[in-house]
This record gives sequence, C-alpha cells and structure tokens, in this order.
Amino acid sequence: IALGWNQETCQVKEKFGGLRFYINAGSDEIHDRITEAERLSYETCEETGQPGKLRTDLGWFVTLCDDAYKTRLEKKQSKTN
Repeated sequence: IALGWNQETCQVKEKFGGLRFYINAGSDEIHDRITEAERLSYETCEETGQPGKLRTDLGWFVTLCDDAYKTRLEKKQSKTN
C-alpha cells in the first residue's frame, strides 16, 4: 500500500504448493514484491508459518515444515492401511 497499490485484488490462491496473488495494476516495484512473496511461499509452511519446503509425495503439492509433513504423511499412511 505504501508503494501505491490500490488494494484491488483479482485473485489469491494456492497452486502447486505456492502462493499466487493477482492484481489489476501496479508498479514494477509492487509486482516485484508480489513475486518475492510468491517465492517465499515455497519456503514457508502453510500450516505453521515455520520454515518449510515443497512436498510432492502426498498426492498434491504442498509446502510444509518437517513436523507438519510428518503429521500429514502419518495420516495418509493410516488411511491406506
């Protein structure tokens, strides 16, 4: 907002384990900040906010810390047993 963004958002979503944030208009600096946030989303656990990494072996792409990943993996394994 301090960079001049008018707060209009087209779409915010998760795709392939990372953030997608779309706006109608903004300066190059605003778009650079969005790109950086999207990049950081692949390093931030979507459940805890702790450092995480992209996981692709759960049936979908998700970015999780080790603890959240372990919990999800255990749930997945218990459903298949």
